Amino acid sequence: AELEGRLGTVVTVDFEYGPEGLALVGLEQVRRPPARVATSLAVDLAIRGITDERQALLSTAPAHVLALLHPQPHLTGSEVELVTGLGASPGAAVGRIALDSETAVEMAEAGESVLLVMGETTPGDLPGMMAASGILTVNGGSASHAAVVARGMGRPAICGAADLRIDREAGTISAGELVLRAGDVASIDGATGIAYVGALTIERPSPSPSLTTLLGWADDARRLGVRANADNGPDAGVAMDNGAEGIGLCRTEHQFLGDRLPLVRAVILSHDYDAEQAALAALADAQREDFRELLRAVGDRPVTVRLLDAPMHEFLPSSADELDDPHQARMLEHLHEENPMLGVRGVRLALMHEGLYPAQVEGLFNAWVDVVSAGEARPQLEVMVPLVSIPDELVMTLRLVRRVNQEVASRTGTIIP
Repeated sequence: AELEGRLGTVVTVDFEYGPEGLALVGLEQVRRPPARVATSLAVDLAIRGITDERQALLSTAPAHVLALLHPQPHLTGSEVELVTGLGASPGAAVGRIALDSETAVEMAEAGESVLLVMGETTPGDLPGMMAASGILTVNGGSASHAAVVARGMGRPAICGAADLRIDREAGTISAGELVLRAGDVASIDGATGIAYVGALTIERPSPSPSLTTLLGWADDARRLGVRANADNGPDAGVAMDNGAEGIGLCRTEHQFLGDRLPLVRAVILSHDYDAEQAALAALADAQREDFRELLRAVGDRPVTVRLLDAPMHEFLPSSADELDDPHQARMLEHLHEENPMLGVRGVRLALMHEGLYPAQVEGLFNAWVDVVSAGEARPQLEVMVPLVSIPDELVMTLRLVRRVNQEVASRTGTIIP
Protein backbone atom coordinates (compact mmCIF):
# COMPACT_ATOMS: atom_id res chain seq x y z
CA ALA A 1 0.00 0.00 0.00
CA GLU A 2 2.88 2.38 0.80
CA LEU A 3 4.50 1.71 -2.60
CA GLU A 4 1.22 2.14 -4.47
CA GLY A 5 0.67 5.37 -2.61
CA ARG A 6 4.08 6.69 -3.60
CA LEU A 7 3.82 5.55 -7.21
CA GLY A 8 0.12 6.32 -7.65
CA THR A 9 -0.54 3.11 -9.57
CA VAL A 10 -1.26 -0.61 -9.13
CA VAL A 11 1.94 -2.62 -8.75
CA THR A 12 3.04 -6.22 -8.28
CA VAL A 13 5.87 -6.69 -5.81
CA ASP A 14 8.27 -9.65 -5.41
CA PHE A 15 9.96 -10.20 -2.02
CA GLU A 16 12.66 -12.57 -0.96
CA TYR A 17 13.25 -13.69 2.60
CA GLY A 18 16.80 -14.77 3.42
CA PRO A 19 19.34 -14.77 6.24
CA GLU A 20 19.50 -11.00 6.18
CA GLY A 21 15.74 -10.64 6.37
CA LEU A 22 13.17 -9.37 3.87
CA ALA A 23 14.44 -7.98 0.55
CA LEU A 24 12.61 -6.32 -2.33
CA VAL A 25 13.67 -8.06 -5.55
CA GLY A 26 11.08 -6.91 -8.10
CA LEU A 27 8.59 -4.13 -8.67
CA GLU A 28 6.35 -3.85 -11.75
CA GLN A 29 3.46 -1.58 -12.68
CA VAL A 30 0.27 -3.40 -13.67
CA ARG A 31 -0.49 -1.96 -17.09
CA ARG A 32 -4.15 -3.00 -17.26
CA PRO A 33 -5.42 -3.56 -13.73
CA PRO A 34 -8.90 -5.04 -13.26
CA ALA A 35 -11.63 -2.41 -13.02
CA ARG A 36 -12.40 -3.09 -9.35
CA VAL A 37 -8.73 -2.83 -8.39
CA ALA A 38 -8.19 0.37 -10.41
CA THR A 39 -11.21 2.20 -8.99
CA SER A 40 -10.53 1.03 -5.43
CA LEU A 41 -6.95 2.29 -5.61
CA ALA A 42 -7.98 5.63 -7.17
CA VAL A 43 -10.49 6.26 -4.38
CA ASP A 44 -8.13 5.01 -1.64
CA LEU A 45 -5.29 7.30 -2.75
CA ALA A 46 -7.62 10.30 -2.80
CA ILE A 47 -9.10 9.54 0.63
CA ARG A 48 -5.60 9.16 2.11
CA GLY A 49 -4.64 12.55 0.70
CA ILE A 50 -1.91 11.20 -1.58
CA THR A 51 -3.85 12.40 -4.63
CA ASP A 52 -7.17 14.26 -4.83
CA GLU A 53 -10.69 13.63 -6.16
CA ARG A 54 -9.89 15.18 -9.55
CA GLN A 55 -6.89 12.90 -10.03
CA ALA A 56 -8.98 9.91 -9.02
CA LEU A 57 -11.50 10.76 -11.73
CA LEU A 58 -8.84 11.33 -14.37
CA SER A 59 -7.17 8.01 -13.60
CA THR A 60 -10.42 6.05 -14.05
CA ALA A 61 -11.23 4.97 -17.59
CA PRO A 62 -14.85 4.77 -18.83
CA ALA A 63 -14.15 1.09 -19.55
CA HIS A 64 -13.64 0.56 -15.81
CA VAL A 65 -17.14 1.84 -15.11
CA LEU A 66 -18.68 -0.34 -17.85
CA ALA A 67 -16.83 -3.37 -16.54
CA LEU A 68 -18.26 -2.86 -13.04
CA LEU A 69 -21.81 -2.43 -14.35
CA HIS A 70 -21.97 -5.33 -16.84
CA PRO A 71 -21.04 -9.01 -16.92
CA GLN A 72 -17.52 -9.59 -18.28
CA PRO A 73 -15.88 -12.66 -19.85
CA HIS A 74 -12.97 -14.25 -18.01
CA LEU A 75 -10.51 -15.01 -20.82
CA THR A 76 -7.68 -17.52 -20.49
CA GLY A 77 -6.18 -17.24 -23.99
CA SER A 78 -7.39 -20.66 -25.10
CA GLU A 79 -10.74 -19.41 -26.44
CA VAL A 80 -11.73 -20.08 -30.08
CA GLU A 81 -12.97 -16.91 -31.77
CA LEU A 82 -15.94 -17.44 -34.06
CA VAL A 83 -16.38 -13.98 -35.59
CA THR A 84 -15.79 -10.31 -34.83
CA GLY A 85 -18.36 -7.58 -35.31
CA LEU A 86 -19.30 -4.29 -33.70
CA GLY A 87 -19.60 -4.25 -29.93
CA ALA A 88 -23.12 -2.80 -29.97
CA SER A 89 -24.22 -3.34 -26.36
CA PRO A 90 -21.81 -4.04 -23.46
CA GLY A 91 -21.80 -7.17 -21.34
CA ALA A 92 -21.14 -10.84 -21.99
CA ALA A 93 -23.43 -13.82 -22.44
CA VAL A 94 -23.35 -17.57 -23.04
CA GLY A 95 -26.20 -19.45 -24.63
CA ARG A 96 -27.45 -22.06 -27.05
CA ILE A 97 -27.90 -20.74 -30.58
CA ALA A 98 -31.42 -19.94 -31.78
CA LEU A 99 -31.94 -18.73 -35.35
CA ASP A 100 -35.36 -17.11 -34.90
CA SER A 101 -37.42 -15.37 -32.27
CA GLU A 102 -39.99 -18.15 -31.81
CA THR A 103 -37.31 -20.77 -31.15
CA ALA A 104 -35.56 -18.43 -28.71
CA VAL A 105 -38.77 -18.03 -26.70
CA GLU A 106 -39.38 -21.80 -26.65
CA MET A 107 -35.82 -22.54 -25.52
CA ALA A 108 -35.93 -19.87 -22.81
CA GLU A 109 -39.26 -21.23 -21.52
CA ALA A 110 -37.58 -24.65 -21.30
CA GLY A 111 -34.93 -23.12 -19.01
CA GLU A 112 -32.15 -22.72 -21.57
CA SER A 113 -29.87 -19.70 -21.83
CA VAL A 114 -30.28 -18.51 -25.44
CA LEU A 115 -28.08 -16.65 -27.90
CA LEU A 116 -30.29 -15.19 -30.67
CA VAL A 117 -28.40 -15.21 -33.99
CA MET A 118 -30.07 -13.51 -36.98
CA GLY A 119 -29.28 -11.54 -40.10
CA GLU A 120 -31.02 -8.58 -38.47
CA THR A 121 -33.93 -8.03 -36.11
CA THR A 122 -37.27 -6.20 -36.42
CA PRO A 123 -39.92 -5.15 -33.87
CA GLY A 124 -41.63 -8.50 -34.43
CA ASP A 125 -38.56 -10.23 -32.97
CA LEU A 126 -38.86 -8.47 -29.60
CA PRO A 127 -40.19 -11.55 -27.71
CA GLY A 128 -37.11 -13.53 -28.78
CA MET A 129 -34.78 -10.66 -27.96
CA MET A 130 -36.28 -10.41 -24.48
CA ALA A 131 -35.94 -14.17 -24.00
CA ALA A 132 -32.30 -14.22 -25.15
CA SER A 133 -29.27 -13.70 -22.94
CA GLY A 134 -27.40 -12.12 -25.86
CA ILE A 135 -27.91 -11.12 -29.49
CA LEU A 136 -25.65 -11.55 -32.54
CA THR A 137 -26.56 -10.14 -35.97
CA VAL A 138 -24.81 -10.25 -39.33
CA ASN A 139 -26.02 -6.81 -40.42
CA GLY A 140 -26.48 -3.43 -38.77
CA GLY A 141 -24.44 -0.98 -36.74
CA SER A 142 -24.66 0.85 -33.44
CA ALA A 143 -27.97 2.47 -34.45
CA SER A 144 -29.59 -0.70 -35.83
CA HIS A 145 -32.76 -2.15 -34.33
CA ALA A 146 -30.85 -4.94 -32.55
CA ALA A 147 -28.28 -2.54 -31.07
CA VAL A 148 -30.76 0.06 -29.84
CA VAL A 149 -33.18 -2.45 -28.34
CA ALA A 150 -30.40 -4.52 -26.76
CA ARG A 151 -28.89 -1.46 -25.06
CA GLY A 152 -32.34 -0.42 -23.86
CA MET A 153 -32.93 -3.87 -22.34
CA GLY A 154 -29.41 -4.22 -20.98
CA ARG A 155 -28.67 -7.24 -23.18
CA PRO A 156 -25.16 -7.72 -24.62
CA ALA A 157 -25.15 -7.59 -28.41
CA ILE A 158 -22.82 -7.78 -31.39
CA CYS A 159 -23.98 -6.36 -34.72
CA GLY A 160 -22.41 -6.16 -38.17
CA ALA A 161 -20.63 -9.53 -37.91
CA ALA A 162 -20.37 -9.57 -41.71
CA ASP A 163 -18.18 -12.70 -41.92
CA LEU A 164 -20.91 -14.81 -40.31
CA ARG A 165 -23.08 -16.96 -42.59
CA ILE A 166 -26.50 -18.21 -41.50
CA ASP A 167 -28.12 -21.18 -43.25
CA ARG A 168 -31.68 -21.39 -41.95
CA GLU A 169 -32.50 -24.52 -43.94
CA ALA A 170 -29.47 -26.44 -42.68
CA GLY A 171 -29.81 -24.89 -39.23
CA THR A 172 -26.18 -23.78 -39.11
CA ILE A 173 -24.02 -20.70 -38.70
CA SER A 174 -20.48 -20.54 -40.03
CA ALA A 175 -17.45 -18.28 -40.20
CA GLY A 176 -14.52 -19.50 -42.28
CA GLU A 177 -13.97 -23.15 -41.43
CA LEU A 178 -15.93 -22.99 -38.19
CA VAL A 179 -19.48 -24.35 -38.31
CA LEU A 180 -21.99 -24.42 -35.44
CA ARG A 181 -25.49 -25.85 -35.43
CA ALA A 182 -28.62 -24.38 -33.87
CA GLY A 183 -28.59 -25.52 -30.26
CA ASP A 184 -24.81 -25.44 -29.96
CA VAL A 185 -23.27 -23.25 -27.26
CA ALA A 186 -21.57 -19.97 -28.15
CA SER A 187 -20.56 -16.83 -26.23
CA ILE A 188 -20.39 -13.13 -27.03
CA ASP A 189 -18.55 -10.14 -25.58
CA GLY A 190 -20.63 -7.07 -26.34
CA ALA A 191 -17.80 -4.72 -25.38
CA THR A 192 -15.18 -6.03 -27.82
CA GLY A 193 -17.57 -7.38 -30.48
CA ILE A 194 -16.01 -10.86 -30.42
CA ALA A 195 -18.12 -14.03 -30.50
CA TYR A 196 -16.60 -17.31 -29.30
CA VAL A 197 -17.24 -21.00 -29.85
CA GLY A 198 -18.44 -22.74 -26.69
CA ALA A 199 -19.02 -21.41 -23.19
CA LEU A 200 -16.88 -18.72 -21.58
CA THR A 201 -16.72 -18.12 -17.85
CA ILE A 202 -18.77 -15.00 -17.14
CA GLU A 203 -17.94 -12.74 -14.20
CA ARG A 204 -21.12 -11.13 -12.92
CA PRO A 205 -21.10 -7.48 -11.80
CA SER A 206 -21.40 -6.78 -8.10
CA PRO A 207 -21.83 -3.52 -6.17
CA SER A 208 -18.64 -1.51 -5.75
CA PRO A 209 -18.52 1.06 -2.91
CA SER A 210 -15.52 2.67 -4.61
CA LEU A 211 -17.45 3.16 -7.84
CA THR A 212 -20.35 4.76 -5.94
CA THR A 213 -17.90 7.16 -4.28
CA LEU A 214 -16.17 7.89 -7.57
CA LEU A 215 -19.42 8.65 -9.40
CA GLY A 216 -20.42 10.97 -6.57
CA TRP A 217 -17.20 12.91 -7.08
CA ALA A 218 -17.89 12.94 -10.83
CA ASP A 219 -21.26 14.61 -10.17
CA ASP A 220 -19.49 17.37 -8.26
CA ALA A 221 -16.91 17.95 -11.00
CA ARG A 222 -18.78 17.49 -14.25
CA ARG A 223 -20.00 20.24 -16.56
CA LEU A 224 -22.12 17.97 -18.76
CA GLY A 225 -25.74 17.19 -17.99
CA VAL A 226 -26.97 13.69 -18.77
CA ARG A 227 -30.44 12.60 -19.79
CA ALA A 228 -31.36 9.03 -20.61
CA ASN A 229 -33.05 7.27 -23.50
CA ALA A 230 -36.04 5.49 -22.00
CA ASP A 231 -39.33 4.39 -23.53
CA ASN A 232 -41.26 3.11 -20.52
CA GLY A 233 -41.71 3.58 -16.79
CA PRO A 234 -39.37 0.84 -15.52
CA ASP A 235 -36.49 1.96 -17.77
CA ALA A 236 -37.05 5.60 -16.82
CA GLY A 237 -37.08 4.66 -13.14
CA VAL A 238 -33.74 2.86 -13.45
CA ALA A 239 -32.31 5.88 -15.29
CA MET A 240 -33.47 8.31 -12.58
CA ASP A 241 -32.09 6.02 -9.85
CA ASN A 242 -28.73 6.12 -11.61
CA GLY A 243 -28.61 9.91 -11.70
CA ALA A 244 -30.18 10.86 -15.05
CA GLU A 245 -31.51 14.41 -15.06
CA GLY A 246 -34.45 13.64 -17.31
CA ILE A 247 -35.36 11.76 -20.47
CA GLY A 248 -33.63 13.09 -23.57
CA LEU A 249 -35.50 10.75 -25.91
CA CYS A 250 -38.57 8.58 -25.52
CA ARG A 251 -38.93 6.60 -28.75
CA THR A 252 -42.65 5.93 -28.89
CA GLU A 253 -42.31 3.26 -31.58
CA HIS A 254 -40.69 1.06 -28.93
CA GLN A 255 -43.95 1.17 -27.00
CA PHE A 256 -45.60 -0.66 -29.89
CA LEU A 257 -43.33 -3.67 -29.98
CA GLY A 258 -44.56 -7.13 -29.10
CA ASP A 259 -48.21 -7.29 -28.02
CA ARG A 260 -48.84 -3.64 -28.95
CA LEU A 261 -47.68 -4.06 -32.57
CA PRO A 262 -51.21 -4.74 -33.93
CA LEU A 263 -52.34 -1.27 -32.77
CA VAL A 264 -50.09 0.56 -35.23
CA ARG A 265 -50.52 -2.09 -37.89
CA ALA A 266 -54.30 -1.62 -37.73
CA VAL A 267 -53.90 2.13 -38.35
CA ILE A 268 -51.52 1.69 -41.30
CA LEU A 269 -53.61 -1.03 -42.96
CA SER A 270 -57.08 0.36 -42.18
CA HIS A 271 -59.16 0.79 -45.32
CA ASP A 272 -62.19 2.73 -44.11
CA TYR A 273 -62.87 5.66 -41.79
CA ASP A 274 -64.58 3.69 -39.01
CA ALA A 275 -61.83 1.05 -38.84
CA GLU A 276 -59.14 3.73 -38.67
CA GLN A 277 -60.95 5.68 -35.96
CA ALA A 278 -61.39 2.55 -33.84
CA ALA A 279 -57.70 1.72 -34.26
CA LEU A 280 -56.69 5.29 -33.35
CA ALA A 281 -58.88 5.28 -30.22
CA ALA A 282 -57.23 2.04 -29.05
CA LEU A 283 -53.81 3.53 -29.78
CA ALA A 284 -54.57 6.70 -27.77
CA ASP A 285 -55.74 4.64 -24.76
CA ALA A 286 -52.61 2.51 -24.85
CA GLN A 287 -50.39 5.60 -25.11
CA ARG A 288 -52.12 7.25 -22.17
CA GLU A 289 -51.38 4.21 -20.01
CA ASP A 290 -47.75 4.00 -21.19
CA PHE A 291 -47.08 7.72 -20.80
CA ARG A 292 -48.63 7.87 -17.34
CA GLU A 293 -46.14 5.26 -16.14
CA LEU A 294 -43.25 7.06 -17.86
CA LEU A 295 -44.13 10.51 -16.49
CA ARG A 296 -44.50 9.22 -12.94
CA ALA A 297 -40.97 7.84 -13.12
CA VAL A 298 -39.58 11.08 -14.60
CA GLY A 299 -41.09 13.24 -11.86
CA ASP A 300 -40.51 16.99 -12.23
CA ARG A 301 -37.66 16.52 -14.69
CA PRO A 302 -37.67 17.25 -18.44
CA VAL A 303 -38.81 14.58 -20.88
CA THR A 304 -38.65 14.68 -24.69
CA VAL A 305 -41.23 12.45 -26.38
CA ARG A 306 -40.55 11.65 -30.03
CA LEU A 307 -43.66 10.87 -32.01
CA LEU A 308 -43.79 7.65 -34.00
CA ASP A 309 -40.65 7.32 -36.12
CA ALA A 310 -39.80 3.92 -37.53
CA PRO A 311 -39.58 2.58 -41.08
CA MET A 312 -43.08 1.45 -41.99
CA HIS A 313 -41.92 -2.08 -42.87
CA GLU A 314 -41.05 -2.64 -39.20
CA PHE A 315 -44.77 -2.44 -38.36
CA LEU A 316 -45.94 -4.63 -41.24
CA PRO A 317 -45.85 -8.43 -41.58
CA SER A 318 -43.17 -9.93 -43.79
CA SER A 319 -45.76 -11.64 -46.00
CA ALA A 320 -49.47 -11.46 -46.81
CA ASP A 321 -49.88 -14.95 -45.32
CA GLU A 322 -50.00 -13.32 -41.88
CA LEU A 323 -53.08 -11.28 -42.83
CA ASP A 324 -56.70 -12.48 -42.93
CA ASP A 325 -58.12 -9.55 -44.90
CA PRO A 326 -57.54 -9.61 -48.72
CA HIS A 327 -57.70 -5.81 -48.79
CA GLN A 328 -54.88 -5.59 -46.22
CA ALA A 329 -52.87 -8.02 -48.33
CA ARG A 330 -53.24 -5.72 -51.35
CA MET A 331 -52.24 -2.72 -49.21
CA LEU A 332 -49.17 -4.59 -47.97
CA GLU A 333 -48.03 -5.09 -51.56
CA HIS A 334 -48.76 -1.45 -52.40
CA LEU A 335 -46.79 -0.17 -49.37
CA HIS A 336 -43.59 -2.09 -50.21
CA GLU A 337 -40.54 0.21 -50.39
CA GLU A 338 -37.06 -0.37 -51.79
CA ASN A 339 -35.49 1.86 -49.12
CA PRO A 340 -37.80 1.90 -46.07
CA MET A 341 -35.28 3.85 -43.97
CA LEU A 342 -35.77 6.90 -46.20
CA GLY A 343 -39.33 6.17 -47.26
CA VAL A 344 -42.73 6.74 -45.67
CA ARG A 345 -41.80 7.07 -42.02
CA GLY A 346 -41.90 9.68 -39.28
CA VAL A 347 -43.84 12.81 -40.16
CA ARG A 348 -44.51 11.51 -43.68
CA LEU A 349 -46.39 8.50 -42.35
CA ALA A 350 -48.27 10.79 -39.95
CA LEU A 351 -49.42 13.08 -42.77
CA MET A 352 -50.73 10.08 -44.69
CA HIS A 353 -52.66 9.00 -41.58
CA GLU A 354 -53.65 12.35 -40.12
CA GLY A 355 -55.07 10.86 -36.95
CA LEU A 356 -51.85 9.10 -35.94
CA TYR A 357 -49.92 11.93 -34.25
CA PRO A 358 -53.06 13.51 -32.72
CA ALA A 359 -53.84 10.13 -31.14
CA GLN A 360 -50.34 9.93 -29.70
CA VAL A 361 -50.29 13.45 -28.27
CA GLU A 362 -53.81 13.05 -26.92
CA GLY A 363 -52.57 10.08 -24.94
CA LEU A 364 -49.52 12.08 -23.83
CA PHE A 365 -51.40 15.22 -22.78
CA ASN A 366 -54.10 13.24 -20.97
CA ALA A 367 -51.40 11.28 -19.13
CA TRP A 368 -49.67 14.54 -18.14
CA VAL A 369 -52.95 15.88 -16.74
CA ASP A 370 -53.56 12.59 -14.88
CA VAL A 371 -50.14 12.75 -13.20
CA VAL A 372 -50.27 16.47 -12.40
CA SER A 373 -53.87 16.38 -11.13
CA ALA A 374 -53.00 13.52 -8.78
CA GLY A 375 -50.14 15.61 -7.38
CA GLU A 376 -47.61 12.94 -8.34
CA ALA A 377 -45.28 15.09 -10.46
CA ARG A 378 -45.08 17.94 -12.94
CA PRO A 379 -42.81 16.79 -15.80
CA GLN A 380 -41.34 19.37 -18.20
CA LEU A 381 -42.85 18.13 -21.43
CA GLU A 382 -41.35 18.45 -24.92
CA VAL A 383 -42.65 16.85 -28.15
CA MET A 384 -40.28 15.96 -31.00
CA VAL A 385 -41.55 15.71 -34.58
CA PRO A 386 -39.29 13.25 -36.41
CA LEU A 387 -37.84 13.26 -39.92
CA VAL A 388 -39.01 16.74 -40.96
CA SER A 389 -37.50 17.72 -44.32
CA ILE A 390 -39.58 20.75 -45.39
CA PRO A 391 -41.12 23.56 -43.29
CA ASP A 392 -44.70 22.71 -44.28
CA GLU A 393 -44.43 19.29 -42.63
CA LEU A 394 -43.57 20.91 -39.32
CA VAL A 395 -46.25 23.60 -39.65
CA MET A 396 -48.97 21.05 -40.38
CA THR A 397 -47.93 18.84 -37.48
CA LEU A 398 -47.66 21.78 -35.08
CA ARG A 399 -51.25 22.75 -35.88
CA LEU A 400 -52.43 19.21 -35.13
CA VAL A 401 -50.49 19.03 -31.85
CA ARG A 402 -51.61 22.46 -30.65
CA ARG A 403 -55.22 21.71 -31.52
CA VAL A 404 -55.15 18.55 -29.40
CA ASN A 405 -53.37 20.42 -26.62
CA GLN A 406 -56.15 23.01 -26.52
CA GLU A 407 -58.87 20.36 -26.68
CA VAL A 408 -57.43 18.47 -23.71
CA ALA A 409 -56.91 21.72 -21.77
CA SER A 410 -60.53 22.80 -22.44
CA ARG A 411 -61.90 19.43 -21.38
CA THR A 412 -59.79 19.06 -18.23
CA GLY A 413 -59.37 22.69 -17.19
CA THR A 414 -55.59 22.15 -16.99
CA ILE A 415 -53.14 23.97 -19.27
CA ILE A 416 -50.39 21.69 -20.56
CA PRO A 417 -47.20 23.70 -21.17
